[in-house]
Amino acid sequence: MKLRQFVCSAWMALICVPGAGLVWADSPEQTAGPEIRGVIISQIVAFASDDAEAAWQYASEDIQQQFGSPDAFMGMVRSR
Repeated sequence: MKLRQFVCSAWMALICVPGAGLVWADSPEQTAGPEIRGVIISQIVAFASDDAEAAWQYASEDIQQQFGSPDAFMGMVRSR
């Protein structure tokens, strides 16, 4: 249930918050916003599908080094 709450919260933050930098680019310098949003949404879909391997692929190198494996990473996500 916690994973579902996380996914719903993340989705709402990305989609429903007007002016969020990841959703709407306010200038040409922010054109990476839609690309970043796509990565985040893909990771949220992986979380919602309980696909540890896919979610892991979207994690940063720092996160991958911190948790060491897809299972440890998903364990952290599930515990939040």
